[in-house]
Amino acid sequence: AHSDYFLRLQHALSEAGLYRPTLVLDAERLSRNTDRLLHHIGSNFAYRIVGKSLPSLPLINSVRKQTGTNRVMVFHQPFLNLIAQHMPDSQLLLGKPMPVLAARRFYSFHSNRQFNPATQLQWLIDSPERLREYSELARALNQPMQIVLELDVGLRRGGFRETGDVGLAIMNLKEDPNLQFAGFMGYEAHASKMPELIGGPIQ
Repeated sequence: AHSDYFLRLQHALSEAGLYRPTLVLDAERLSRNTDRLLHHIGSNFAYRIVGKSLPSLPLINSVRKQTGTNRVMVFHQPFLNLIAQHMPDSQLLLGKPMPVLAARRFYSFHSNRQFNPATQLQWLIDSPERLREYSELARALNQPMQIVLELDVGLRRGGFRETGDVGLAIMNLKEDPNLQFAGFMGYEAHASKMPELIGGPIQ
């Protein structure tokens, strides 16, 4: 019951002998979808590419070129180093809290001086304990770090839950010479379904 489009894809995979799970990217449809995204968000939002499950430098470069953005969200330390090396103009945000040893490992392998982590990299922090760990790391490395606080918006996916902890974290950031408060982040999977918001249905 597949459409002609998917039957052609299936035939192409068979002809190529790819009888295994295979990622197929339709470049034309990606381009059209990206244009539609830009039309929806207009000038109201600052678009950030999310390099999540299958990060690919050529794919990210292609989307960067079409959207005109240098903002990328990264989820893994090795890929973080890779983007810092090959896209030194990028502005990077961690999409999940990174263990402090992984953060240390990033600095150990970072070598491209054109990318300045102090101004181009934002670390995500989800608890007072992790904030203390990052403070100790920044002090040990004498490395300024930008910090984004993750807020639990009710989905229990992680982040600060108590307002008192958030307030204390901000106070600690103000007093720490190596850490700079860069904002908040919360995960809300239903935002794109809100009427007339970032592509949601029009009522």
